[in-house]
Amino acid sequence: MPKAEQSKLIDAVKAGLPYRALLDLQAAFQISRSEIGKALLVTPSTMSHRKAAGYLRRDESERVVRLDRVLDLAISMMGGDQKSAATWMRAPRDVLNGESPLLRSATEVGVRDVEDLIGRIRNGVFI
Repeated sequence: MPKAEQSKLIDAVKAGLPYRALLDLQAAFQISRSEIGKALLVTPSTMSHRKAAGYLRRDESERVVRLDRVLDLAISMMGGDQKSAATWMRAPRDVLNGESPLLRSATEVGVRDVEDLIGRIRNGVFI
């Protein structure tokens, strides 16, 4: 990402992304509101508050951006097929202790696991 775009993204995260960003991510993963809430560590009541306010908090915005980044990596791994990438992200993986890449990505440490897994798959290293 060019530095100018990166700076804009940082500013947007600091200000709080629009609630719409959460809905767009939900649609990209083809999952329910409760499932995107679990993936972003946002409770249903908090989601209702954010919807009413129209914006996410900084930490929630960061999690949205982080999950979107991992989805982009999965899409790239799947040769640009967003539907296949979303399906892959939702499915439990033994290598992630039975957790789906989507739910594993709820934390920064978990995202690193998923990024590592995607890198290994792309490079043909499965151990």
